[in-house]
Amino acid sequence: MAKDPAFPWYASDWLGSNTRAILSLEQQGAYMNLLCRQWSDKTCSLPDDDAVLARLSELNEGWLKGGSEMLRPKFPPHPTLEGRVANPRLLELRAERSEWRSKSAAGGRKSGRTRRLKAYASKTSDGSTSGNENEPITKGGSTTVPTKREPNVNQTRTTTPTKHEPNTNTPSPSPSPSPSPSPSEEKYILSDDAGEIDLLEAEQKFVERWNATSGVVKNRGSILTATRREHFRARMKDQDWRDSIQAALDKCPLNCGWRPDMDWILKPGSLGRILEGKYDWSKTDGKPKTSGYDPDRPVTPI
Repeated sequence: MAKDPAFPWYASDWLGSNTRAILSLEQQGAYMNLLCRQWSDKTCSLPDDDAVLARLSELNEGWLKGGSEMLRPKFPPHPTLEGRVANPRLLELRAERSEWRSKSAAGGRKSGRTRRLKAYASKTSDGSTSGNENEPITKGGSTTVPTKREPNVNQTRTTTPTKHEPNTNTPSPSPSPSPSPSPSEEKYILSDDAGEIDLLEAEQKFVERWNATSGVVKNRGSILTATRREHFRARMKDQDWRDSIQAALDKCPLNCGWRPDMDWILKPGSLGRILEGKYDWSKTDGKPKTSGYDPDRPVTPI
């Protein structure tokens, strides 16, 4: 089979051809068979033998009963190959397709080489090249082995003081400054009138208490998502919220049967609605259900 298995087939040209119109349906099928056979051949030609052409066209005896006279003119002798015939228009299409495929392959290789060079240039510009510094680098099909830079002995040579002369170039030690918390550490500490609160520890305790509470939609995993963490830290800045969260969790499961999720409990005002009893009604008999909430119980802040 040829490397290019398909050739253009223009329906309007085929249907509008007067040559095709004078052929019988059987001869039209034989014509298409011969075109396909020629395209599939690696030389894009057919053998100049009536017996072989009769079999390839699948006309068989019909080739000798008028089929040859109608179809032979469509397959004149090949311009360069002796003993072969070929349809001229199909030879032109094969040449056009071969030229197009060659240009496409060359363009693809050039585009790939350009992308590789740009990627290498971007890596070397920001110093993010990985691997061994002596590893060969391939550019455009050629391999370049980087040379190892030798140290400049004139720059690295130092003056050693003599045995009886003090080294006056040695700087005197200076007192080191006291360590201060980095910005990454400061954003995990909340400071207010109650003192400093470790937000990471508070977040872990909150998730553990929430997942241990019945009648709520559990949090997946032991950490908060980025959105929930942002809302939690915003609520933690409110002293009243920190003092009320445990009392609100003690009222779960809610009498009404609704199961709140963590996104709702972290909204402003959610704790107040629970503690005010807005969810103490019952769907079954209208009587309040025992929720486990004790107003006299001391508050345990987070």
